[in-house]
This record gives sequence, C-alpha cells and structure tokens, in this order.
Amino acid sequence: PSMSSTAADSLTFWCTCPPGLEDLARDEALESLASFDVRSVEASRGRLVCNIAAPLADGDSQNQLIRSVLNLRMPANHFLVFYECCPFDLSESLDRLIDLVPQANWQLAMSAWRTLFYEPDGRHSEIQNVGHEPLPDYKFTRSKPYQAGDSQPKLQSSEDPSPNDQAPSGPKVKDPSKLSFRCTCYRAGSGHSFQSMEVAAAVGAAVQDYFGWNVDLKNYDIEVVIWIEGPLVRICLSLNRLCMDFRGQLVDVGSTALRSTIAAGMIRLCQPRSGEIICDCMCGSGSIPLEAWTTHQNAYHLAGDCHPVAIDKCAANIANWCQRWDQRSPVELIRWNLCQFPVRPGTVDVFLADLPFGKRLGSRRENASLYPAALSAMAKSCVPVTGRACLLSADRKNLSRAIKLMSEYWTIARTIGVGIGGITASIVLLNRTATTKSAASVVAPGAKSD
Repeated sequence: PSMSSTAADSLTFWCTCPPGLEDLARDEALESLASFDVRSVEASRGRLVCNIAAPLADGDSQNQLIRSVLNLRMPANHFLVFYECCPFDLSESLDRLIDLVPQANWQLAMSAWRTLFYEPDGRHSEIQNVGHEPLPDYKFTRSKPYQAGDSQPKLQSSEDPSPNDQAPSGPKVKDPSKLSFRCTCYRAGSGHSFQSMEVAAAVGAAVQDYFGWNVDLKNYDIEVVIWIEGPLVRICLSLNRLCMDFRGQLVDVGSTALRSTIAAGMIRLCQPRSGEIICDCMCGSGSIPLEAWTTHQNAYHLAGDCHPVAIDKCAANIANWCQRWDQRSPVELIRWNLCQFPVRPGTVDVFLADLPFGKRLGSRRENASLYPAALSAMAKSCVPVTGRACLLSADRKNLSRAIKLMSEYWTIARTIGVGIGGITASIVLLNRTATTKSAASVVAPGAKSD
C-alpha cells in the first residue's frame, strides 16, 4: 500500500463544494493559488483535492498558503490532510485504523491549528501545551481486538464521571490546561464493515489516549476528521469552524435563501468586468449581491425584489455587512416589479437571478408565465451583444420553454446541473443577442409574447 503522513514537501487540502460546480471550483483554485506551486487539483462529485508544494521552512509562507485556500469562494468546508493511505484494508476490524494515529503528521496539523485558532491571550490562556508531542506514558491497549459491531469505545468526555468515583457528586469538570477536541468520520463507497460513528468513537479514543485532550462535541478547539472513500483513508484537520455556505453574511434568511457558495459559482460563470452594472432582480435575502460585491468591488451593484419581506431581509443583511466591515452600503436596494422594470433600456451588463422553483415559493403554473416575463424584462434592460444573464431554477421545463420563447433576444452559452439540498437544479448562462427590445414589448405574466 502507498502510505504517506504528508511530509513537509507538500500540503494536501480536501474541500467540499456544491455538487455540479466542481469544474468551476477547480478553475477558481488554479487561478487563486497561481502564486504557489500547485502540483494538482483533482475534482470529483462534490469534492476538490488540492496538492500544493509546501513553502520553504518559513512559517509566514505556510500561513499565507492556508489562508489563501480558506479565501476560495466556492468550497464550503476546508480540511488539511495530515495522513493519507491508499489502498487500505478496512474489511476486518478498526485496529489498523486506530494504529494510524501515532503515524499521522501531527506537527503539521498543530502548526496549522495554531495559525488559525490559537488565542494565547484569550480562550487558550490556561492551556499549557499546544504542541504535537504525545503523552510520555502513551500506550494504547485493549483487552481484545476491536471488531466492527462491538460496542463503541468509551471516550472520557467532560460529562462522564470518573470510574474511580463510587458516588460522583456531579459532572466531571473539563481540565482547563488541556485542549478539547472531537472526531468526525465521513465515508463514501461500499465494502466497509463498520459505521461512521464506530470509526469516530474508536479513533477519538486513540487520540484522547495519545494527547490526553478533553472530549467536547460542541465547544471544541480541534476537529479531527476521518475521510474514508473506498480503500482511501485520509486523516484531516478541519480549517473552518462553520460551513461557508453563508459565510456569516446573512443574519436574516428566508426559507429559500441561496447558499453563498452557489452564488459564487453563478458570478464566476458571468465573468463580470470592472465598471459593469450587475443586477440581481430577485434578490431575496441578498446572497448574490453581497457575494458579487465581495469578489467584484469595482462594479456597480443593483438588487431588488417585489416582496416587502424579502426587501426587509436583504436590507438587514446589507446593514449587518456594513457594520461588520465598517463600510457604506455596497448595494443599491430597490423594491420593484420586474415586469415593470424601472431601469433604462440597454444599461445592465449582467443579470443574476435565483428564480422561484415553484415548491416553497410560487407554483409551476405561475412559473409558466413568470419566467417569460422575467426574460422579456431582462432583455429590455440588458446591454445588447455583450450582456449576460445567469439564472438558477429547479423548474427546468418552464425555464427551457421561456428561453425558447425569448430566443430572439437570448442564446444559451452554458448549462450546469447543481444539487441544492436534494433538489436537482440548473444554472443557465445566457448571452444577449444584438436584437433590441422596446419597453412596450415586455411580456406581462399571463400575456402572450410579441
């Protein structure tokens, strides 16, 4: 078997991204990490694996690389791989998997953790050891080999009473001089004779014996992740506390709020240029305009919606963004009816829209008239020839009909299928034709097109 503890010559990052947008995420990684020696970027369903040559023995360069990976807009979760093995026989027991704990490159993992999370003057002021050395008396033993299906190994969490206490007076207090951690397992493929929870419990017990850390499943300092895909095993360090789907930008969201990672993919498809006008005509909670301003600050951003609740939510999120970054509002927010679009003809360069799917909001019957009306209004205000529109919808039948109906003004440049919470949706990139459209020819819902 090919085994590696990810030595100092390279760093491997495993990232999750929206299913269907892997190629866009790969292009973003290659572009954003061009200043580093990128050896390979492999994309598979919902995942991205980046192998990058480790910087010279310079802590600042390694820190810069890790933060550059975290600044990628499309991945939702980022992990640093500090042990990798393939092929690995996992058909019999978890013993061999547990034995990997001492072999992993904990020096690399703890160096990255100190870069991102260590607060010596804050929450970690009482921690005595944040290094990678095991306990002096480390020896992980068990009375019999651990087999899959056995009762899970017991981790001594902060709420477990000591086995020597005959009558515990209350929950055990966590040792403030030690770090806390949790272990998580993700699996894909078949042929595994164990469950993910069994792996997490067994490896977590080994890590606890190795370092003597506290177990805390909620308020943890370190998250160790075991990723198993067929015969491939990776031991990783989680690099972000929270999923980057909303990045903390949205404090007031509705039931149909769009993930920022998908919004980033739509924006990347349009390739906005400096000075262009970018408009989200159905802004909802504001995921698209806030993400667009973050990545293209030299463009002008418009956003609007017809529903007052959506306008209030978007305004609250923009206000939170302004307070967070101490800047003025980056988006012009307007309440409008798209079918009576209050923008001069031929002025908007890029339209972005998360159209109603017809499930939680609206209906498929309403979409049959709404989609052609929306495309008609966009065609009126979009710049001929160079204008683009990127639309997201799970109602692919009505969207394709609307595009065919408006084929005089729009041509399909690219279509991508994307998974959103179990729903298969489509992102369609449209290019504006040279045909001009007058204001009088805008199609209203329920009316026939000209």
